[in-house]
Amino acid sequence: MKVDLDTGVGILIQEKAIHHVLNVVKEHKDESVWQKSFWILEKLLGKGEDNSISEISQDRFLGATLINVMHHGHGDIRLMAENT
Repeated sequence: MKVDLDTGVGILIQEKAIHHVLNVVKEHKDESVWQKSFWILEKLLGKGEDNSISEISQDRFLGATLINVMHHGHGDIRLMAENT
């Protein structure tokens, strides 16, 4: 089964999933959870609307978390933080 990424991202944006993903990053300290969250945020940034991009970029906690992961994270999660 193949997933249509554009349609999926559109549905996530429509349902305001960004807010929920940002809350997951704030509430969980597990790198595997962050990795999945960063992947979703990367897709939302790449395909999202201006409102989505603005909401993500204005989240102060996310910025601090990304910087922390870039300095202290390991392997793939560090690369994902850099890409986000």
